[in-house]
Amino acid sequence: LTADEKRRNDKDMNDLRGKTMKQIYTADNPPSAHVLKDMLAQNGIVAIIQGEQAFPMRGIYTGGVMAGPTVWVDEKDEAAALEIVKDFTDSSTK
Repeated sequence: LTADEKRRNDKDMNDLRGKTMKQIYTADNPPSAHVLKDMLAQNGIVAIIQGEQAFPMRGIYTGGVMAGPTVWVDEKDEAAALEIVKDFTDSSTK
C-alpha cells in the first residue's frame, strides 16, 4: 500500500463513516481490488478496500482461508456498484 493509496483510502473511510456498508467484491489480489475501486470512483461511487494489509499472510492466520481483499460501498450505491463489478469481472475473463 503506497502512501497515496493509504491517504485516499483514509479519506474514503471518513466519507463513509456512519453509513451502512455492503461488501460487493472479494478480489484475488490487492491490485485487482484497486482497479475496481478506481472504476467505481470514475462512476461517482466511493468505495473502500478492507483486508489488503493482511493479504501476504492469507492462509497463515486465517485458518487456511485464502480470501483476498474485499471492496465495500455505501448500501445506497450497492446496485450500481454491482453492475460495475459485473462489467469488471466480464472484462477480466476475456
